[in-house]
Amino acid sequence: MKSGKYTQTISGHTFTAHFDVDGDYPQNKVSLSLGSTYPSHWIADLAPDGDNNWEGDIWYRKDNADSLKVSSDGRIGSSGDIPDRIRVYYGGHYAAGGYDYIYVYLKKSGTNKAWKYWYKKVSDHFREVNVEIDHEAGVSPILSLNPHNIDNHRPASLPNADITIASTFQKAGINIVRNTSNEGAVATSNAGSNSRWSNAELHDAMQTAWSKDESSAWAMWVLQANKHDDDHTGIMFDDIGAHQRCGTALFHGTSSYSGASASIVNRHKFMTLIHEMGHNFNLYHSWVKTSGTSNWCNRVANESEARSYMNYASRVAAGYYGFFDTFEYRFSDQELLFLRHAPESFVKMGGHAWGTDHAGGGFENEAGAPGDEPVTNDVELVVSSNKLKPVYEFLELVNLDLTLTNKGGETLQVDPELLDDTAHMTIKVSRNGQLAKKYQPYATPCHKDEPGVSLATGESITGEICLAGGKLGWVVDAPGRYEISVVVGVHGEAGKVNISATPFVFIVAEPVSREANRIADDYFNSDVGRTLAMGGTKVLSKANEVLNEVKERLPGSKAAQQADLTLNLPNIRKYKMLQVNDDGTKSVAEDQVDDQAINNVKHIVVNQTTTIKENLGGKTFNKLCKKVAENLKEHGDDAGSAQIGAHGGAPVPNRAV
Repeated sequence: MKSGKYTQTISGHTFTAHFDVDGDYPQNKVSLSLGSTYPSHWIADLAPDGDNNWEGDIWYRKDNADSLKVSSDGRIGSSGDIPDRIRVYYGGHYAAGGYDYIYVYLKKSGTNKAWKYWYKKVSDHFREVNVEIDHEAGVSPILSLNPHNIDNHRPASLPNADITIASTFQKAGINIVRNTSNEGAVATSNAGSNSRWSNAELHDAMQTAWSKDESSAWAMWVLQANKHDDDHTGIMFDDIGAHQRCGTALFHGTSSYSGASASIVNRHKFMTLIHEMGHNFNLYHSWVKTSGTSNWCNRVANESEARSYMNYASRVAAGYYGFFDTFEYRFSDQELLFLRHAPESFVKMGGHAWGTDHAGGGFENEAGAPGDEPVTNDVELVVSSNKLKPVYEFLELVNLDLTLTNKGGETLQVDPELLDDTAHMTIKVSRNGQLAKKYQPYATPCHKDEPGVSLATGESITGEICLAGGKLGWVVDAPGRYEISVVVGVHGEAGKVNISATPFVFIVAEPVSREANRIADDYFNSDVGRTLAMGGTKVLSKANEVLNEVKERLPGSKAAQQADLTLNLPNIRKYKMLQVNDDGTKSVAEDQVDDQAINNVKHIVVNQTTTIKENLGGKTFNKLCKKVAENLKEHGDDAGSAQIGAHGGAPVPNRAV
């Protein structure tokens, strides 16, 4: 096979070429990375031009590739001509060196100038990733699938053979290396009866028990567990520290599997597993590729009908079984272009945060921009505050409501989780008219694969945005006048349209004390933001220290009430703590419930309902009450459970629009 990864060292600098013309799903591209001295990344289309020759235009340039020049003697630097075409000649096998090789010609159109460099092949794949897969004791991990053992809904050409994690990514040009010496069942004999994992527990587990350290890149941890608190099928949850997108989880006990045959359930699980691992590689869902900052190049387009691991089977026009009739268990060509040829920092674990910086930090080519799906007046999106006046204390969490209403004359099919999926919205927040910042939440959950709900004329669905910290930092971190704009992609029967909300204005008041100013620098950091967003931590001790400081030094403030709740939440449940034992095995133990924490939370929810509901949002508050009530019932506090449960669903305060 000619395709693969080729390298060369020129003047002490290592250059890399990804040559992609044969093998599985060839994209007929070559991408060149020109090292750290002149950091540049080029991608060119290739078309055959004689035996073992391909040539085409450079259409993608990153970093200083727009101005990088080649001198008359072939030196790459700041003087000479800027090449705009690439020609590749495959030279075959060099027996003396024991490797295949290619010649790469950088060409200048309209001239006879061409600069030749040779590269030697180092692998048939383009990337390599170390993967460690653990599973909860009692959970049978799914690692492969044979579609012929499920039903007849498959392409006729699909071989009767197991599809594995390794073979799936091999076809995408990625070599999976299993870290089997550190894998195995995670003992849960000391974990008690609570079979659910919270986002906070998953984050803490990633911090304490993964065998890779923060200096590692191109490495991934997968946990196959029983259930998630919110009944997710899977989640890509790791966004802590310098290296992100390293952790993902698959949940075998989700209610969406109820009633399905074992073979269908296995298909769901395998699809979800590969889907979540795709998120680790920074892939978006198929139907929302143009939202957020996912547009790494001008060829990004939404693929609502894609037969891809990154799509949901029930979303396509042909329906669930129609999807599998033509699904080849692969990623789409657009996704292969990204996996094989995007700049390394975009793809690798430990590179850019999920869904960020692909447009070079700008807002071009986003959802709602010219050239994307049309905007419609038949659907109205409104951003509002659950306060009577949208004025927030300094350090108070800003929670805003979203309401999407069908204003047209026809019923609209929408995803019931649409407004809860802030990871795939375009959210911009500006302060005092300054350059807008983007908001991206931390976790990227995948909900049940289910059909949309019918939204008749005049009917609405709701959601919430909590503007705490996010993957791109805090977007509300100083007093001032803020304006937020939101764009949501609505996927219905007639296709996908972008809905833009009228910008909403809210105020963050000046701090009422010097203490608030002193705490602010410590408060507005990533660990505190994650702890607030995830509902507490038992591992990020510095974040807990800051929250304790807020509670003690700003008594009576809304930030102190939120800090108090966050500090207590991990202690009112039998909290899972993943640990590595002396023999290298992993086990889960449960920290016991703290009775004082239970009393604190009951007091906060019952006596500070309005404040906490404003901080969290009505839907999130109700969900919190439900979870707290469940935890209290498990602890034997039936009276407390009933008391907290009664507060869930309480009316939302008057809102400002």
